[in-house]
Amino acid sequence: MTPSKKSHIARRTTSFLSEAFTKVAKKYQKTDIVHIGVAQYDPLGTTSSILLAANEAYEQAQLIGPNSYYIRKGVNRAKDIAEWKALVFGVIDQATYSVSYVSDVCSFKSGEVLMSDAFMQAVDKNGNAIAIGTFISIAEKFSKIIDLDKGVISRVVKRIKTEKVEHAIAISLSARTLKNSDFRVWLTKSNTSGKAGGLKTVNRSKRADSLSTQGCKGN
Repeated sequence: MTPSKKSHIARRTTSFLSEAFTKVAKKYQKTDIVHIGVAQYDPLGTTSSILLAANEAYEQAQLIGPNSYYIRKGVNRAKDIAEWKALVFGVIDQATYSVSYVSDVCSFKSGEVLMSDAFMQAVDKNGNAIAIGTFISIAEKFSKIIDLDKGVISRVVKRIKTEKVEHAIAISLSARTLKNSDFRVWLTKSNTSGKAGGLKTVNRSKRADSLSTQGCKGN
């Protein structure tokens, strides 16, 4: 079978599955239930490298939108562990990541925002979005996750103080970070007080999927 034929079959299959899951989602009044990442089999690669490539494709599908799919073109081998380590350490040490605020939870009575989620994003030197799931896993593997979690929290605290944020902001943290005694002491000193909102830390390993926006007042 020619490469173009294989690509055609892959596109038809993933497109069919995407449309099918979208119909299921609508039936049960859900907007987003699945993402599909497809990576080409590499006879020269290892099982780990193929799984990494599939995971990167999956995370690209998440960026595209609800029930979307992404097919990696050609072999285009996924970054190996050394490349990922260098990328992760560079982003964390230079603090080149960004933090956005998503999934507002609102009061049914007043429509005011009660809580929002802090969402960390990063790009590589070419400006391409980094697969956050893999990024987090590498940061945990090489004990860099605590530095990342501290950096994200610091940005959130700064926003709470400078913008006088009234609602809570949830931050997903690594279990390793939460178990670290030095981190807990640091967190106590860093948290906000007074009338401004506060932080709600969540164990990343136990965190459910992102909350849905509830149509808050002013949105």
